[in-house]
Amino acid sequence: MYPLSGANADHIGGVGNSSLLTMRILNKLHRIGLARETSTSNGKINGPLCRKPRILKLKKSQYKLQMVHPKTTSEGIGCWPLGLSDMLYQAGKEYPYDGQDWGYLLWRKTNCCLL
Repeated sequence: MYPLSGANADHIGGVGNSSLLTMRILNKLHRIGLARETSTSNGKINGPLCRKPRILKLKKSQYKLQMVHPKTTSEGIGCWPLGLSDMLYQAGKEYPYDGQDWGYLLWRKTNCCLL
């Protein structure tokens, strides 16, 4: 995830590189205070579950990625958590004739507060 400069010096594959850059964007949103904690196990009344506080550190267990372009990941591993090795989901997803555009659907775990 580091450095946060946006450049990736060790480009191994398009899928691994694009998911790394997606993770860096999420981390940056948390560091500047725009993202909130939407999943917690603390269920106290008027606790963090109800307030949804801003957290400055990325909580990887809160997010999952799903590839939607150039090939969807509906078979096998549909959604993968942040930090999972890209060897499990990158096979057959990179085409030399179809460009280098990658699209991901971002899933965020959300616990609801009912009072």
